Amino acid sequence: MPTPTVQLMTRMLRASGGIAITASHNPPQWNALKFVSARGLFLTKRQGRKVLERHDRGAFRHADYAHQGPAIDLPGATAAHVAAI
Repeated sequence: MPTPTVQLMTRMLRASGGIAITASHNPPQWNALKFVSARGLFLTKRQGRKVLERHDRGAFRHADYAHQGPAIDLPGATAAHVAAI
């Protein structure tokens, strides 16, 4: 789904955060993960720095497939976004 829809759904579903994966229209060096806060906004520079610092310290907990949360299919997400606009 489009990045703005990820942002809206993160907020509407009251998720702790969201991640949009960019790729299709970008050259490989610009492919990225876009992290979204619980408010549905991109992380601030400070929040982003904290994520990178945790990564660099190895402070992330890694979960194998059996211990990850469920994937949620939201086939009406884009339509809900358009309706919200």
